[in-house]
Amino acid sequence: MFQITQAVLTQRIELLRASMGNKTEELKGLDSTRDGDMMDDGVMHRLLDQRLSLEGEAILLARYLGTEIKIINGENISEINTVQVGHEVKLKTTYTDGLIDDLNVTIGTTIDAKYLLALKDGPFKGNNILISDESPLGKQLIGKSVNDTFAYQVGNETNKATVLGIKISPLVLNK
Repeated sequence: MFQITQAVLTQRIELLRASMGNKTEELKGLDSTRDGDMMDDGVMHRLLDQRLSLEGEAILLARYLGTEIKIINGENISEINTVQVGHEVKLKTTYTDGLIDDLNVTIGTTIDAKYLLALKDGPFKGNNILISDESPLGKQLIGKSVNDTFAYQVGNETNKATVLGIKISPLVLNK
C-alpha cells in the first residue's frame, strides 16, 4: 500500500468515528425524548443500522492498516529493471479493435486501487491509470522488462502491450 493510501484510510477512519459518535448522540437524544418501549421505533433502528454500517467500515479499514500491510516506499523498491508494485510503467497498448494507445500505468495493491481511484482530485485521469497487481494487466506486468511484449485478457478481449519504460511511481515518494 502506498503511504498516501495509508493517509487516506486514516482520514476516512477518523471521519467514520466522528459520524459514529454523532449517531450515538442522536440515539441518546431519542431515548430522552420518548416514553416507553423503543424496540419498534423505526428511527432508532435506522440510526442503529447506520452506526453499525459506519463501525463495520471503520473496522475493515483499520484491518487494512494492520501490521500485515506492507507500505510501499523507496526503501523496498530499488530495482527498476523489472516491473513490480510501486512502479509506473509506460506502455504501448494495442487493443483488439486495432486502436493503439500510450498509457502510464501505476501498479499498486487492490487497496490502493479501491481508495485512490475514489479521490476526486487524484492523479489518475486519461492515460494515467492506477491498477491493482491483482488485475489482469497487473498480473501480466509484474516481472516484465523494457521492450517485453505480452498479451492480457480483459473480459472477452485479448489486448497486447509493450513495456516502453519503468520508473518508481511518484506515489512511492509521496508522504
